Amino acid sequence: MEKKSTEGYVYIGEHYDSAGRPLALSDKKIGFTIDPPSRENSWSKTKSPYLYRHIKSYLVDDMFRVEKLLHAILDSRNTNGEWFEDNQNTLVDDFTKFMEIYGGILYEPEVKSVEKSSNNISSFGNIVLIDDGEQKTFKYDYEYITYFVRRIVEKVGIDEVVQENIWICKKMEDFPDVYLNNYKSAIKEVDGYFVCTWGNKRQKFEMMRKSLELVPELCDELVLKME
Repeated sequence: MEKKSTEGYVYIGEHYDSAGRPLALSDKKIGFTIDPPSRENSWSKTKSPYLYRHIKSYLVDDMFRVEKLLHAILDSRNTNGEWFEDNQNTLVDDFTKFMEIYGGILYEPEVKSVEKSSNNISSFGNIVLIDDGEQKTFKYDYEYITYFVRRIVEKVGIDEVVQENIWICKKMEDFPDVYLNNYKSAIKEVDGYFVCTWGNKRQKFEMMRKSLELVPELCDELVLKME
């Protein structure tokens, strides 16, 4: 079976000197990932003074297609693989303009902070799921996703759910390789099908919110929000 295209992030990154010294190399890297922080960190795990960072990342509907488009547009500036010449220091602006026109959503890293309250709840918020007037409470965040998926499958059937959601598949092997290679431990079996529950609270919430928008007949029964 052909793998489904996948939503993810396309980023532009660069090498830099950990001591703040200027680098002669101005090339930038354009690639894709479903986890910007992990991808960024994977390039900076050595003790070399030359490290790597993402400058900007955008969430897009098909990270494979968007990366190919950018590589084709910038082919004349390609130096090697995913790296592109930026001697005039214009590549970040060109990348940003393309993403804004395409409709990408700028990735903003989660800033972890704690409110001054007796229970130290993160200001990042918590998922609230209300089904037919009853608020559901679970011990683990992924349980909100598995419960939610059961409800939409009940409403429209697994075939329609799988067709509309990259993170839900009938078989484990139907997931894109990037999921299987990096997030297999987060894939849960639910009633004979499989659900990828990877992500922080905000990402889990956005996955469910977008899916709920595709099932309007369920919107009167389920309320989904962050508090």
